[in-house]
Amino acid sequence: MANSVLITGASSGMGSKLAEVYAKKGYDLFLIARRLDRLNQVRDLILKDNPDVKIYLICGDVTQSEVLIRELSLYQEELKDLSVVICNAGYVEREVAYQDLVSLHRKQFETNFFGVLNTIEITLDYIKKNKGSIGVIGSVAGVIPFPRLSPYATSKAALHTLALNLSIYFSNFGISLTLVEPGFVESEIHRSPSRIKKWLMLSTESAALKIERAIRKKRSICIFPMHAKLIYFGSWFLNCPLVFILKKTKKWR
Repeated sequence: MANSVLITGASSGMGSKLAEVYAKKGYDLFLIARRLDRLNQVRDLILKDNPDVKIYLICGDVTQSEVLIRELSLYQEELKDLSVVICNAGYVEREVAYQDLVSLHRKQFETNFFGVLNTIEITLDYIKKNKGSIGVIGSVAGVIPFPRLSPYATSKAALHTLALNLSIYFSNFGISLTLVEPGFVESEIHRSPSRIKKWLMLSTESAALKIERAIRKKRSICIFPMHAKLIYFGSWFLNCPLVFILKKTKKWR
């Protein structure tokens, strides 16, 4: 039997590219996303080059655990070979207006934080049995201030701590958990009008290959590209002066 991988947020961006990477390695795929039409497109594209791969599509939202449990219960036999789970689903609220702080932050946490917990909890028995691997897609935004992206950055900061704690705990059961902290990657999050320079962007294909390798090597943390590494490791020294500078910079007001 082939190993299988479950990927959330698989209808576009890094999620769909990860599906292509794992299909080329012979994995069967469980792809989860809210947009079934996009999932069908991803499946058709993958099957053109990988006709022997089995692909199971689950239309659902990671915030609705009862829906995911119901849908995945249809594939209990197929899930017995599940060895990799990648929690990729997430989104960003842009240009936050600070009049409705609680609801904006809660909305982001439901997907970016609790959606990850839902995915892990639902699949944990399979991963534990197979001593498999979990990939959690965080963001370098979780380690430095992003004034206009507070709900997103805060949810990723919480995810950062969660993933590190779970990585230690799960190691007792032979499960590896890799926290992925990317910088700017070509995706729907950055597809809208953006001030980000193209040379700072990493392609989704390159990102997916780096993620697959980090998970396969059972690394605890995977950070890319280089600017993200500099931000990540410099954050311990830069956060205090950066907060001071941003407070003095009018464009962030």
